[in-house]
Amino acid sequence: DYAAAAASLEDFLRLAPDDRRAEGTRNLARFYREVARAPAAVAEPRVARLRLRFDLKPGDEIPYVPARTNGRPEAYILFDTGAERNVMDREYAESIGVEPVFPGGELHGPWRESPAGHAIVDSLSLGSLTIRRIPFAVTDFERLHLRLQGEYYIAAIVNPALLLRDYLVVLDYHARHIELERYDDAGLPYGGRRTRLRKSTTPFLFAANGVWPVLPASLDGTRPLPFLVDTGASDLLMSRETAAVLRIDPLRFVASAGGHARERLRGILLDGSLSEPWDVQIHGILGFPFFRGMRVAFDYENMTLTLEN
Repeated sequence: DYAAAAASLEDFLRLAPDDRRAEGTRNLARFYREVARAPAAVAEPRVARLRLRFDLKPGDEIPYVPARTNGRPEAYILFDTGAERNVMDREYAESIGVEPVFPGGELHGPWRESPAGHAIVDSLSLGSLTIRRIPFAVTDFERLHLRLQGEYYIAAIVNPALLLRDYLVVLDYHARHIELERYDDAGLPYGGRRTRLRKSTTPFLFAANGVWPVLPASLDGTRPLPFLVDTGASDLLMSRETAAVLRIDPLRFVASAGGHARERLRGILLDGSLSEPWDVQIHGILGFPFFRGMRVAFDYENMTLTLEN
């Protein structure tokens, strides 16, 4: 609901008019008002089930999915549950004639920031599924070190929670494909279906941004703490403060979440908080090393995450 999102941003500006992000927040609220003029991110209802292939860059295993934007030839998009917004490379947007680009603010990448604008993309096609009128942030991927990933040119980043909320979304890291199943065609919830794989289903919740899936995770048998499930992360990351308090060796530890455990993991320590003060206090990020070889099902309708191994 982009009108409600704009109203919330305007409330924030009234409460914190001197916030350092005020101008960017004001521009985002104006853009959301524009988006709210008509339905956004509308998936064609005729596609009930779909299977998409994805590629993994060796050593940096995050899913790259071929997609067509505005009917143009396919380019790779990064399928990223850790993205707060859908984001498009400015050079790519210009090359396919995406306009107008509305004023934005600073966009935060994994390690740096870049000036950004906002645009409404007419269509994005994933296989036979077309989604229309999609809001995107537009920024310089080269500045964020995102455009070229080895042999892959990355044109955009999309979060399935923003784009595919009408679908059960399954990432199969073993077979390297994504399965989409529309809820009105799904029948029994995914977590309750019988399979030959070891399966566990656990509830997740969203961070305050409404799109980050947060799951309780335990490190070396400690009590569970909130971790972000991030398909766009090629590593496991944790707060330096959390690692120090729990006495975790980042070069060798065990992570447990959703009924599964991984041993002999390595992690990257991050300084500072991973979330806003008013939000869920996220202590770390579960990336590809934890999910290697698994099937990971995001059930947004029932707010559950199912892991199959």
